[in-house]
Amino acid sequence: MQRWAATLGDPPHLDGSGDATLLVTAHPDDECLFFTPSIACLSRGGPLHVLCLSTGNYDGLGHVRSLELRRSCGKLGLPAARVRVVDDAQLQDGPATAWPAARVGALVREELGRLGVGRVVTFDGWGVSGHANHRAVSEGVRHLLRREARAGRRLTVYELVSAGFVRKFMGGLDVVLTICEFLLTRGCSVVPGLRGLIRQRHARRFSCILLNPLATHSAMCEHRSQYVWYRVLFVIFSRLTFVNTLQQVYVDKSS
Repeated sequence: MQRWAATLGDPPHLDGSGDATLLVTAHPDDECLFFTPSIACLSRGGPLHVLCLSTGNYDGLGHVRSLELRRSCGKLGLPAARVRVVDDAQLQDGPATAWPAARVGALVREELGRLGVGRVVTFDGWGVSGHANHRAVSEGVRHLLRREARAGRRLTVYELVSAGFVRKFMGGLDVVLTICEFLLTRGCSVVPGLRGLIRQRHARRFSCILLNPLATHSAMCEHRSQYVWYRVLFVIFSRLTFVNTLQQVYVDKSS
């Protein structure tokens, strides 16, 4: 899978030097529906671990979905030892279920400490689809980032940038738009009047491109309980099958 992957922009070190990354998701299948390009690119730089904050038990299939997650990650090149699924009473799957930010942050902090990892990739504030659990993961990780910043501890967080409806479903065509956006940003950055604005808007932002849609399909096939017709269409038409744009998060220590 990695041979079909490339990055554009300003990524962290992806030279195989050993820096590990923790991917934090809300449900089993998030890892391949939304983050396959990120997994393909970031795995080149060092070990990538997955922390899934629920079993996806909304329909009573939590045990099945947890097993499916591990098989899916195996298809993406991640051994089961690097995958942890949380079953917490406060973090149960549900489109209207609120997850406490402090609890999310505590679980992520615990996993970071256990693994000795200092870099997190997760959802942004919209969470791709607006799902309450996705958004709660972002809020919880930001809560942790503020705490770590106030304590003087280093933590790097990247969020998956949510796209608008049209661009979200452009599929592979979004690769072309992403490349054009990258070239335009680079071109504008040499113009003195625009350099600061471009730098501020795209500070530590990069895109992971994966020119192998079968990678997502193959992993999603392991989620047999979830791979219904509308998710098949999502895999075909979603830009996230081909492109992940990741933006580093900066927080105000005083907030």
